[in-house]
Amino acid sequence: MSDEVASQLTADIQVSPNYKYLPSILDVLSPTCCARCILRFTGVQAPHIYSKTEMITEPERKQLREGPLPGICSACLGLLEETMIGSARDPIQHRYEGKINEMLSQELTQTEAQFDDYTLAISLPPSLIIRQYSIWYLLRQRTQGFNGDVPIIVEIKECLKWTLGRFLQDHRKMEFKFQSNFTVTLIVKNESTNTEHEFLADMKEKEGLQKPKPQRLNKRRANGDNKKVMPEVSSNYVSKLLDDITFEKFKESSPIPPPPVTSECSLAVSLSHSPIYVAGRYIKYSRDISQSPWVIDGVRKTQFSVEEILAGPILPMFKAQGYKFMSAGREDSDVRMTGRGRPFVLEIENPKVTRVGDDVFRKIEHLHNSGAHSVESTLVKFVDLQIVPKGEVSKIKEGEQTKTKNYRALVWISRSMTDEELRAITERKDLVIDQKTPVRVLHRRTLAVRQKKIHSLGFERINEHFIYLDLHTESGTYIKEFVHGDLGRTQPSFTSLLGCQTDILELDVTSVNLDFPSQVSTEIPETTKAEIPHYLK
Repeated sequence: MSDEVASQLTADIQVSPNYKYLPSILDVLSPTCCARCILRFTGVQAPHIYSKTEMITEPERKQLREGPLPGICSACLGLLEETMIGSARDPIQHRYEGKINEMLSQELTQTEAQFDDYTLAISLPPSLIIRQYSIWYLLRQRTQGFNGDVPIIVEIKECLKWTLGRFLQDHRKMEFKFQSNFTVTLIVKNESTNTEHEFLADMKEKEGLQKPKPQRLNKRRANGDNKKVMPEVSSNYVSKLLDDITFEKFKESSPIPPPPVTSECSLAVSLSHSPIYVAGRYIKYSRDISQSPWVIDGVRKTQFSVEEILAGPILPMFKAQGYKFMSAGREDSDVRMTGRGRPFVLEIENPKVTRVGDDVFRKIEHLHNSGAHSVESTLVKFVDLQIVPKGEVSKIKEGEQTKTKNYRALVWISRSMTDEELRAITERKDLVIDQKTPVRVLHRRTLAVRQKKIHSLGFERINEHFIYLDLHTESGTYIKEFVHGDLGRTQPSFTSLLGCQTDILELDVTSVNLDFPSQVSTEIPETTKAEIPHYLK
């Protein structure tokens, strides 16, 4: 029989690392393992051999095994098996292909997901690893000269990707790629084998095996049995534990060969899309709105937040599961963000709609910025909405150390000063200051002294005691503390330079000087200068 098989095997099979042991592998595995698993243990690594159903036809099936396989394959739990009950078009069909196709159809219909191609992720029961070790040890026992020290076995997960990937591509016209933004996840469980890895719990305790983190052993069984129970764990975790176990210790606790499989696998399918990153700039007009939801002891301190107002009209476009908000710095709730706005990114999690063009973004900008969307749209507007690659998102964080900002502050000065006196201070360039962590943020920032640079200063007089102070500064400068000195914690400060008391009444960020994202909007909301308070007119 082995000569007949060898004569029909392709060149790809003949160059497999365990090919010289094929007669013995066939004798040992044919009674309980499917044809694909025999190829796996032979070390055949050519994807096309596994993915083509016509490769394993009935004549070859009989040559690989005397008669049909009784029961379910003990190596793959039936996952790689084929049956003879397919359609006229495909008389040989993967055991689970029809079920997977049906579940996938339901998921695609319910989610209305948009995608151009897909990749396949597979979660398998850890018992498959135990059974793979058991069969490998069986081959070592019964095959003279078999290389048991370095197992060369094609993993079930890879075979499933080759076989199911080809099936879905042919039958659903879904282009399979090993790397894609859209993932079809197949979750496999098997009730009859779900405790086969639990012997590792006691063995770990006896042998003092190093337990991979962050896994944790469960407590005793609920029925009072003193045997420790392994929690639901991944195949990788079980594999790491098995690496520290000798063959002798393994065969003492786990049967060789593995026992028959008494139940078919249960399957579940889920769909997910990698995040989409929407960048833009926001302009904030209100002095009573925080950047993110501000909640203390369950009580909101501000009614609205920039983050929520931005996500409100953008998130529904993608029918997404959720989002994460990132920005190039932040302003206090009582500080306006004017000019062209502050760069931000919304990480859209698991979007169902993925094809959003620039015309849609421009329409959303127009509707929101015109005030047609909601009352909140009069508080925060946005421009330059666009989808950016994940690699560009880091520019927001990188810019924290390199970008500069411009500010305009309404400042009170305790004594009357001439323009000449003010110019003597404001004409300074690249003024270096030392700022100890401000009192107002000590509860959330590390106590430290930070050196910052004021690149330039300017002023516009309002009256004898009030001016607008314009500043161009290094990122991270505490502007309020620079003005009033923060009880001497900022040196020098505007107060110390003038030699009198000063205070800041209002503050605007007028520019965040970061070249991100690209300027794409044609309609830019008007931003007026801070109006002189009525009590100063």
